[in-house]
Amino acid sequence: MNFPPPGSEAGARSTPLEIARHELFTAREKIELLRRLKAEITAEHVDPKALGFDAEDIDKAIEEVKSAAGSGQDAEAVRRGDF
Repeated sequence: MNFPPPGSEAGARSTPLEIARHELFTAREKIELLRRLKAEITAEHVDPKALGFDAEDIDKAIEEVKSAAGSGQDAEAVRRGDF
């Protein structure tokens, strides 16, 4: 997964929390996407300032997804065992 660089025409980049709160993804899809994003930014030594978020922000977003699924906000994810 490659994310567009800041200022590119595909500038509609999502932050980790926006991904965590996206209604069209399942909890499993959100966590998978966030984990791949974290792996990519840490492996490529991307400057977090350029992205506007860092690995810690991604961890917080993952915890939010798990919390929402566990509290019933994403009841379908709980039934499927997505997280």
